[in-house]
Amino acid sequence: MILDFVKKQGEIAQLDICIEECAELIHACSKLKRAMKDGYKTTTTEPQARDNLGIAIAHAVNAIRGVMLLSDIDAHSVYKDTYTSDVLSTGGSALSSEENVKWSFDNAVLMDLVPNGEYRDEEPSVPIDEDFESMMISALRYAMGRKSYIVSMTIDYITPILPSLSDTTITCMFRDIDEKFNMCDALGMEQDRLAWGRFYQNLSEEKERRKKEVENG
Repeated sequence: MILDFVKKQGEIAQLDICIEECAELIHACSKLKRAMKDGYKTTTTEPQARDNLGIAIAHAVNAIRGVMLLSDIDAHSVYKDTYTSDVLSTGGSALSSEENVKWSFDNAVLMDLVPNGEYRDEEPSVPIDEDFESMMISALRYAMGRKSYIVSMTIDYITPILPSLSDTTITCMFRDIDEKFNMCDALGMEQDRLAWGRFYQNLSEEKERRKKEVENG
């Protein structure tokens, strides 16, 4: 979660974002049902619908995290209630000790709803490998043309790690944005086009930096 970003947005805007992304999640769930031949017909295939559902879940979770950060909601209480609900739904009894609560935090940090959780010893790290770079390209392509906060969040996430990405990934991102610039409204609203323009410049500078490194040996 990019804390500075959600703080800049403000609580009201973050609530609007949460409403929008939760609505997108509902739509993605409905689309998957339809793709599974339950309800109105759709041209979306089941694999496509499942991919879209995964993206919608990620965006909804991120939006919820933003609301929690800005709305003084106790993440510990949220996890305690979530874990208790899980235990009760499987026929167990309510939590019996704080150790059970600690266990729930340790296993639930995948969602990262506790940014600096007291039970976490260190921040998780993700290796920048071929799979990671493929995900960055996918995220970039998804964000292009979107008219929501995901544009700035995607750009803000990728920009600092440009020096660590491969030449192939840098070239692919550069080409994708270059192609979209030649298409009317393909990069969203004016502020989005400006943001993509700055990112495009960052890509250009990174390409030039690498070129000079090769030339200078």
